[in-house]
Amino acid sequence: DRHPDGVNRYYSAYIRNIKKYAPWVDVDFVQLSNEPNYSWWSGQFSSTRESVDTWLRVFNRLDKYIRQEFPQTTLLVPCLASSAFFSWSGWKNWTLPILKNAEHPLEYYNYHLYDQGAYTHLTWMEMLQAQTELLGRGRPQGVVTEINYALGEPRNFRERFRFFADQLFTALDHP
Repeated sequence: DRHPDGVNRYYSAYIRNIKKYAPWVDVDFVQLSNEPNYSWWSGQFSSTRESVDTWLRVFNRLDKYIRQEFPQTTLLVPCLASSAFFSWSGWKNWTLPILKNAEHPLEYYNYHLYDQGAYTHLTWMEMLQAQTELLGRGRPQGVVTEINYALGEPRNFRERFRFFADQLFTALDHP
């Protein structure tokens, strides 16, 4: 929060270096933070409100910068850990303030697909989309940025991969 120019320089270098050294990679999305409701972010503030307000200031400044400098790249809203996103207190303390106070309408919302089936995740996304409509903002689409990283023993890889592929393709039919 104290060094917005440094944050901008970091993201600028990150995006420019990918374009320079891996030009085949499309940098469609970048993320400011993942699960900021965990203590690595929120634990450095005296209250949840202060951590959310600070996160939003940093996000809005970086979002403005990326929109100006890299219009083909979108800054994703964070994936909130399920302890915040899918609980009533977390919804009120984290999700609603982010949906209300992001300066630009949110086009995409970041989430993780773990062992729940696609329909559970689709229900959560519809919940989020319904809330953004109530706020008079557009319906953000979901972007999956993590799947279950603990696939288990090598003999289970194919079965686990098939499960996640099936869930993702099911979700694609329901934007």
